[in-house]
Amino acid sequence: MSRVLVTGGAGFIGSNLAKALLKRGEEVTVLDNLSTGFRENIPVECEFIQADVSLQSTWHDLPDFDVVFHLAAMVSVVESQENPVQCERDNVHSIIYLNEYARKVALKKVVFASSAAIYGDKAALQLESQYPAPKSPYGLSKLSGEYLLSMNYEEHSIPYVALRMFNVFGPYQSVKSAYASVVPIFLTRALNSQSLAIYGDGQQTRDFIYVDQVVSYYIQAMDRGNDLVGVFNAGNNRSLSIKELANRILVLTDSKSEVIFKEVRPGDIRESLASVERLKSEFDFQDFDLESCLMKTLEYYRSL
Repeated sequence: MSRVLVTGGAGFIGSNLAKALLKRGEEVTVLDNLSTGFRENIPVECEFIQADVSLQSTWHDLPDFDVVFHLAAMVSVVESQENPVQCERDNVHSIIYLNEYARKVALKKVVFASSAAIYGDKAALQLESQYPAPKSPYGLSKLSGEYLLSMNYEEHSIPYVALRMFNVFGPYQSVKSAYASVVPIFLTRALNSQSLAIYGDGQQTRDFIYVDQVVSYYIQAMDRGNDLVGVFNAGNNRSLSIKELANRILVLTDSKSEVIFKEVRPGDIRESLASVERLKSEFDFQDFDLESCLMKTLEYYRSL
């Protein structure tokens, strides 16, 4: 049994991860400031620390853990454009303090929630080896986090894995934020016969990945310990346009909702498609069926 900390564990991916870790018998603590996460998402078996990862004092006051899954962050491209200073504090300062903590307690592993946003629009297929070109403070902050973790590994031998997540969806994804993700927005609006807004012409593409896949990769990264270090895409190498996503959701929900088009938002990426060769070479790759995963997610939102 490992003593595990999940920062951002009251959020979408973090809460799913915490549940999976508990099922394995790990001792799980969740740290979250509840700015975007929800207390009810946290399993009752978890110890809960309400605190802010952007404060050095938070990390100084923590007990010793074996592994840290660092998911707490400002996660919206749009919000990062509006509040770049806060994005820097949340997403970069937190890594600096995490690295200090890791050295102090001789942490066995850091598993970091990075993002495909680091790639920008330089290529239609995103490979880990390509030169990064983030288009937003959010993308830049995630790239900075990767570099800081790499420095800590090279200088102090604290192993890390950074998973560059593409478009993750699934149960417990919030629709209450003004910066909510496209799948839960489309599903809930279609269920309520409300219009689906697409920013741009709808031909922009995304590589979608189900939350259970991501959780599996996080846990595999922990289990590999010192044997697995570095950066990996977490996607499916499948491209879907936002317009086609909207159409599929309208069919799944049997909705008559109107699709409307609005101006492109600053920082949005045009094409997103993950190379998964490196992921497949080191991880047990999880099968993905978009229709069944959308249906499972739809059933969750219907139950609310």
